Amino acid sequence: MPDKAELLRLVRDASLDADRVSALESALFAGGLHPDAPVVVGALIEYAAAGEADDAESLLLTAAQVVDMLPEPTAAAVLRPHREKVLGLLAGPDPETTETAAGLLGSCGVDPALAARLRVIADAPGTDAWLRSTAMVSAARLDPAAAARWLPAQLDSRRAVAALDAMRTIGLPPPPASAAALARAWAADSEQASPHSLTKLVRYVGDYSVLPAIAGVGDDRARTDVASALGALHAVEPLSPELTDLLLTLLDDSAVEVRRRAYQVVVFDAALSRRAADRLATDLSRGDRARPGAMYALIDIGDDRWQPFAGQALREGWAPPNLAAALVSADLPWAQLREEVLRRIEAIVAGEPMPLRRRIDELRNLVLVADRSGDATARAEVGRLFERADEVDKMIMRRAFRQTD
Repeated sequence: MPDKAELLRLVRDASLDADRVSALESALFAGGLHPDAPVVVGALIEYAAAGEADDAESLLLTAAQVVDMLPEPTAAAVLRPHREKVLGLLAGPDPETTETAAGLLGSCGVDPALAARLRVIADAPGTDAWLRSTAMVSAARLDPAAAARWLPAQLDSRRAVAALDAMRTIGLPPPPASAAALARAWAADSEQASPHSLTKLVRYVGDYSVLPAIAGVGDDRARTDVASALGALHAVEPLSPELTDLLLTLLDDSAVEVRRRAYQVVVFDAALSRRAADRLATDLSRGDRARPGAMYALIDIGDDRWQPFAGQALREGWAPPNLAAALVSADLPWAQLREEVLRRIEAIVAGEPMPLRRRIDELRNLVLVADRSGDATARAEVGRLFERADEVDKMIMRRAFRQTD
């Protein structure tokens, strides 16, 4: 384990070369937080503020990671001597650095004077939207008692999203008008709202009707946020019938990114895929760009409408990861698949890049399909490809052949 002197040397190296930040982080976080980690926070801030660091933001992000892992009193004690240096960074030209600096200040402990200075920055007309939002949240953390008075007044402004995020952060209950304020502000300016998680804020205000309200009047970006929020919600709790209908409606949205986000939720959920099966089959048949997801979902729910397109998917390289396994049990004419299966095996053996788990599953299943076809010529072709394979692929293919014995 490096001592304090070694840690400080690693900080200096990281300030000179951003590629060396990873070495510093390994020393700080491997096996839990290094016991001497607090000593590097000040050094990281000093180098970032000096104006000569290779990547000031990466230094501040490392400091923030350390601070987040420290008990709150310790974090505040470590940061307070460096408040002015961090404040100075808020005037810099790089928006990512300024936002990170503003967030770091929020861990300085109760400090009404510092909170007031951050509010001045948040209220300035020319302040970047992300910096404004983060400065408001940090100001609330630094003076929660005062924030409980001034944050509710922000709900009638364009800063409503940031104000709600600050209320959530310091544990204030949501005001009665918070849901309407969230829907109105997010739909009106989704780009300004983007630093925050819509999912967290919807759960905070406790009214999921915010999502259809935003989708009804918001721009493409706002509707993309809604699709993402629906996916995040669906991962932790069942969607209501109204929200499920909204998600399925977004499959037909005019914006490509909105459709893509909605698809990502639908195709990996069997119940949603069954409801949208006709739509998925149509997308597959018309060659929609979402056809890999459509085929994946149809296979997953046992809808055979994927079968006529199996050969095309293999031939054109857009086959979903569950296709090869589906071919093992499907009763498809071998002549319809012969060339595509053999060429796909050849591509894998030739070293097509893919995750190892998928490589193992796909190669094994494709060899099974070819071997069970009863086509002696195809089996001989697989044998020829076997001789060209590396040792890992040979092992996979041997096991596949054993399954047919």
